[in-house]
Amino acid sequence: MVKCSGCVKKMESCTYSAPGGHDDDDVANSSVAHELKKFREEMKEFRMAIIHLTSSIDRCHNRLDDLDIRLKKIEQRDLEDQPNISSLVATIDHLKSELNVRDQELLANDVEITGISETKEENPHHIVIAVATKLGLTLEDRDIVSVKRVGTTRGYIEGELRPRPRPLVLRLVRRSQRDDLLRAARVRRHLSTVDMGLPGDTTRFYLNERLTYSNRQLFFKTREASARLKWKFSWTRDSKIFVRREHRAASHRIRNEADLQKIFGINEVGAKVTIMHL
Repeated sequence: MVKCSGCVKKMESCTYSAPGGHDDDDVANSSVAHELKKFREEMKEFRMAIIHLTSSIDRCHNRLDDLDIRLKKIEQRDLEDQPNISSLVATIDHLKSELNVRDQELLANDVEITGISETKEENPHHIVIAVATKLGLTLEDRDIVSVKRVGTTRGYIEGELRPRPRPLVLRLVRRSQRDDLLRAARVRRHLSTVDMGLPGDTTRFYLNERLTYSNRQLFFKTREASARLKWKFSWTRDSKIFVRREHRAASHRIRNEADLQKIFGINEVGAKVTIMHL
């Protein structure tokens, strides 16, 4: 009887421990189910994000297609309008040229004198009368419309204590008087202020036609190209610009930068113009 009683107790003990094993399995199964549920939810969110991204990409592609179509239309329109644009540019250039010619005509009686020292106490009328006397001509106050220094104060010349003098612009009553002055200046080269009774050091001075801003720029480029390519002569006459390679060679008139490129060569002049604008 004792032996049987122990068996009963052992069986009871085994029977008591069995329910605990089932609880652990249920907990494990519940945890796996929860993880699977979270994974499904995350996958669902991921799919929705992919769908949204795909939709956005499709919209971008559609916008790019629209932009490409519009760009092609604009390019086509530009090609169709190109003749009109070229015509407008040619018209603008022609009008600029005409305005420059008219502005130059307004300066027909002007002479530009450069190189004469500038002082605060100077008398411009006295200076131009002294210049005319130096050239062997007689100029009176009644022959002068106006005379003045023009331009902003210039920088200092290396080695000198005074800034470079601004040019004197003389406007005469008659065109013939201007021509006489310029002709006399061409005959008497190497002019200087010696024996003219002017204040300051003795300096060389020059008389030239007064040019418009556009013509001055063109003449400057002409002289630069001439010097670099060793053309011997560049000058103005009646406000027109001319060049000549050497004595007895044909002269060429420079009307615009296209003439510079045609006469001196596209590469040479183009390189020089690029340097000047730096």
